[in-house]
Amino acid sequence: MTHLSDFDLRQMDDAWQDKQPAVVVRSLLKRTLDDLRVARDRLNQNPKNSSRPSGSMPPWQGGTDTSKDNAGDPDASVDILDGVYATGKKAAADFVDNMRIISDKDIPQWNYCAVPQQGAG
Repeated sequence: MTHLSDFDLRQMDDAWQDKQPAVVVRSLLKRTLDDLRVARDRLNQNPKNSSRPSGSMPPWQGGTDTSKDNAGDPDASVDILDGVYATGKKAAADFVDNMRIISDKDIPQWNYCAVPQQGAG
């Protein structure tokens, strides 16, 4: 569990820190280092050192890639988008007609790939 919320961190700018006694800053440093250790431990979790399932790792980090359709295809590529995305959005009406859905072998109801069909688009 983290000690400092995002709100806390936003409030602790340089001006705030300069006004604090050394004992407060030292205590804050300890809490911050604890939070950093926890965050790094979580970021470094993988199936070999935690209870994460092997299929939870992305293919570029050694995870199970269940769609081998583009194996060896020099034109195949992937774009990785970082961010927070809304859930519950509906696909375009013709999405299923133009895409082939490949379900993951371990958790097909959650993990799948949408691959454009030949001639679609």
